[in-house]
Amino acid sequence: MKKIRILSIILSLMFLFTGCWDYAEYQQIAQIYSLGIDFEKETNDITATLQYISTGKAQGGKISESITGAAYSAKGKTIMDVLNKLQEVTSGKLFFAYLQVLVIGEDAAKYILKDTISHTERTPSIRNSVYVIIAPGKAESLISTVDPFNPVASGKKMRNLLNTYENGGPTIPVTFHQFIQMMVKPGIEPIASRVISTGAKNPTLQDSSKVLGGTHEDIKLHLENEGNFRAWGLAAFKKDKFIGWLNDDESLGLSWIKGKKITTYKSTKSAEEINFNSSYSNNVNFNPDVTNILYFYITSSKSKIKAQINDKKPEIQVNLKV
Repeated sequence: MKKIRILSIILSLMFLFTGCWDYAEYQQIAQIYSLGIDFEKETNDITATLQYISTGKAQGGKISESITGAAYSAKGKTIMDVLNKLQEVTSGKLFFAYLQVLVIGEDAAKYILKDTISHTERTPSIRNSVYVIIAPGKAESLISTVDPFNPVASGKKMRNLLNTYENGGPTIPVTFHQFIQMMVKPGIEPIASRVISTGAKNPTLQDSSKVLGGTHEDIKLHLENEGNFRAWGLAAFKKDKFIGWLNDDESLGLSWIKGKKITTYKSTKSAEEINFNSSYSNNVNFNPDVTNILYFYITSSKSKIKAQINDKKPEIQVNLKV
């Protein structure tokens, strides 16, 4: 009798457990590697671009490095509207758990940044480790870029490029979680990586990608733009508004201030003339500008920030040791 009672309790509890309501077979999903958002202020239209890789080309859940994927884009009035359009032309359920980068076009960063971040935050399958990238011009052009000599999915390549920032310091990789923290914390303004496409003829004005798969209404199928990428500087924000760019030197300085470890070669001109006393230098005519260049290697850096009130005025002291 006791065993029957325990078994009845166990069977009753089983009805309280919920199943996986959004389960999909691996072969039925489209792995999204890149998601881009653009905005046209003249028409208030939003364009979403995604790069997906068919699971039919994957082996054992792993994507080959030589697979570039397909880039599609659609235009509409809301992000959900354009994503629904893209689902209509994508063979497989849009699956964002493999997302590598969230690319936001320059105008989208100026006018609809808060909506873009809010939508991404409400999508449970998108991980907080996704890198946030701001593209000069259009995100569509950046995501559709393919290197003909090294065909790799653009989302994968951009992420790998940002992971090597310590070797040069031209930018700082910023995850989605870090970007949100900078948006909500008082006294801190957001920054994000700047990545440009070398293949775009005029990336600040229009997209130069070829539409290999044709178009239907506001949907472009299989975009391709031959070129490559460069991680170059940072995008600076005031709260949720994009306000401008930081160049390489400013990005390197900010990396030092924020305590990022940058190990790289740099060069500068010396204030003092370099004397060459060797017999080799006496037989070679050096360009005077070249002889004043000093090359050095950065091995470590430390920073300390101290804020205080002096004579009723705020002062911030930044101590930097390189």
